[in-house]
Amino acid sequence: MAMTYSNRLRADELRHEVGIRGAKLPGATVDQLRTELSSLLQFERAGVELDPDALLPINHAEELSILEAKVAEVDTLVAEMSLEADASTAARARQGSKSKSKSKSKSKSHLQSPEFHKWGIKFSAAEGTSMLSFIADVEEKAESLGLSKRLLLKGANEFFVGEAKTWYRTVKNEISSWKELKTFLRAEFLPVGYLDNLWEEVRGRRQGKNETIGTYIANMLMLFEWLTVMEPIDESLKLNVITKNLAPFYLKGIANTPILSIPQLKQVGRNLELVKYRVDRYDRSSKCPLMEPEFACKSKGRPRAYLNEVQAPEAPEPEVAAVYSEGARPPLSCWRCGGQGHRFRECQAKGEFPIFCWTCGLKGTVSQNCARFEIQ
Repeated sequence: MAMTYSNRLRADELRHEVGIRGAKLPGATVDQLRTELSSLLQFERAGVELDPDALLPINHAEELSILEAKVAEVDTLVAEMSLEADASTAARARQGSKSKSKSKSKSKSHLQSPEFHKWGIKFSAAEGTSMLSFIADVEEKAESLGLSKRLLLKGANEFFVGEAKTWYRTVKNEISSWKELKTFLRAEFLPVGYLDNLWEEVRGRRQGKNETIGTYIANMLMLFEWLTVMEPIDESLKLNVITKNLAPFYLKGIANTPILSIPQLKQVGRNLELVKYRVDRYDRSSKCPLMEPEFACKSKGRPRAYLNEVQAPEAPEPEVAAVYSEGARPPLSCWRCGGQGHRFRECQAKGEFPIFCWTCGLKGTVSQNCARFEIQ
């Protein structure tokens, strides 16, 4: 009876039962704990009194908390069994008596023993394989099929190959839940200093040249997810790291926009991409509509001169027009003072001189309004 009772307990439950009876077995395996508990229970039934000083004090609040957790776990298992029963009942209602029976057995068999080997998800502990990606792939697949963590742990052996399979065989008796399995995997296969090195990489991970804002943020969030295996990361810190490493195009676009969350940053970035798409495809050569001349686009006239400038003449000076019409360069003369042998940038003459075009030397105008452009 004692052996039967101890066989039903998990590792943490065994440690608790042995501990409250005064036995201290640090580092003991599950089998050792079961053997010790069986012996202690036999002593209790035989009326052998244990040393009171060796017994651990009972914390009633802690005991109540443990019981509540166990009750919640049982409720979860009952709910899963109810869902399976409801699914089987619905299947029987849709089919005939024979087909219903076959469908029920197949469905139940599928729920109890999923074919994990057909998932194509394996972990070998070889170089180049990511243990964290392996865990994420398994959990995403299980979630899509509606499988519980209990079933994942039951078939965990099928996920491992090579060195990882050998390792799992040596520790599986110490693991009682999928959560514990993940803890064991991280402790065994994450390289020393992995999280510190990964954090440095994340902080320096810049947005790629052709990487959209959505893809970049998704990649960064996955890296942050890897970092949270030990402790959570504040959302404001994530936003700060992502924003700091954005491409210059996005940094300029959000310069005057307060960004308060990652979803907002993603939306603003997509708006910027849309604007850039439209600007790049703007056709300046499109024709103006002629069916309604009143609303047709009109050519913009020559801009007026600034207040401190003289309006450009209607036609260029003949000698300037001749020079540019023949494609020759103007003679080496100063457009500022009219002297020969030097250019206006080298002119050292003093006094007030009329304004002129810095491109062609035309007097009374500036480059923006120069009549030279009409010649070209």
